[in-house]
Amino acid sequence: MPHGSGSLVVQKPSGGIEHPTSMSSSNSQDGHQHIRHSLAPRAVRESQSQMAEVVLPNDANPLGNLLGGRLMHLIDIAGAMAAHRHSHSHVVTASMDHIDFHLPVHIGDLLILKSSVNRAFTTSMEIGVKCWVENYNCRNHAPCGVGLSDICGRG
Repeated sequence: MPHGSGSLVVQKPSGGIEHPTSMSSSNSQDGHQHIRHSLAPRAVRESQSQMAEVVLPNDANPLGNLLGGRLMHLIDIAGAMAAHRHSHSHVVTASMDHIDFHLPVHIGDLLILKSSVNRAFTTSMEIGVKCWVENYNCRNHAPCGVGLSDICGRG
């Protein structure tokens, strides 16, 4: 379930993602040996993640709405879960590009965050995160936000 409107980018400073299927090495002009990893492709469903959180008074402003910073924190965690599942490595956030708030999330609502890998590159990947709000008393379920972040890996 790729999410085109929100993304996280994951990079490993070591120059690649772990668990290569094959390796080849070559010597460069500067005398250093360079190892190239050939990775097996992974399906999006292998790294899809979902988390849910009930909005409590401590998470809200005086109007009873979820604080934007709290939503940003939860988007970061959901994105890191998908990135970790895909890379089998620890990841850290480098930056957040933007967050769109579509609906207010109130105290007592259930917040559902869904993340998956959009694209994977040699040393980075893009992760999409979408947020849904569910009022389980009224059985309403609607999209409430999208996050766009950059995450770096830790070797």
